[in-house]
Amino acid sequence: TSTHTISVSPLATTTYSLVSLKDARCTGTVTGSAKVDVGVQPTLKINYSPYYCATLSSPQPVNVSNATGNYQGGVYSGNSSSLNIDPATGAIVPSLSTPGKYVVSYTLMATGGCPGVLVTSPEFEIKELPIVSMNVPDTLTCLVKDVKIGDGVTKSGFTYKWTTSVVAPVIYTPNEATTFVTKPGKYTLSVTENSSGCTNNDELTVFIDTLRPVANAGYNDTMLMYRDWE
Repeated sequence: TSTHTISVSPLATTTYSLVSLKDARCTGTVTGSAKVDVGVQPTLKINYSPYYCATLSSPQPVNVSNATGNYQGGVYSGNSSSLNIDPATGAIVPSLSTPGKYVVSYTLMATGGCPGVLVTSPEFEIKELPIVSMNVPDTLTCLVKDVKIGDGVTKSGFTYKWTTSVVAPVIYTPNEATTFVTKPGKYTLSVTENSSGCTNNDELTVFIDTLRPVANAGYNDTMLMYRDWE
């Protein structure tokens, strides 16, 4: 009895059998086998949308692409504890996170003779909502025919839109941060950041004074006239 070893390099999982020969003219008898598992090196890419609005409360999934091998079972982690992330699925919740810029890493431990995996997502941002600046408008009267609403400055990169339930409203510049209106009622300004699509809005009310002004000429008086009768 002697011991022999051989070296093999299969490209796929292969079972090798050990055959014992009775003699040169007889069929051999299989007395043992050995299985060589060939693993596929896990690879993958991960990414998220470039922007998320800070009010988004539903979990946002990670996008996995170019995946090969058994890449499941790893752990997702953010570069900051301010990011709310599920370590098992990679889903993030923007409303539970602090606005800011983040990257996410995915770590898979070495297994089956294959080295571990560490991949990182491109940077993405959780955006604060645009600021909506409002004022306390003057009151419409029989003398004041229109009043200013809004207290901000129209900036490039943002879309502004005034809306109202007032019937047949007159809004001078409905796509500016500030405008003038001629009728009482509630007016809403929506501001959208064009790059992220994040929108914020606020509302104000314009009142009208329908009382007629009171004319007061003062008290009655008597004017006496004197004449010299000389």
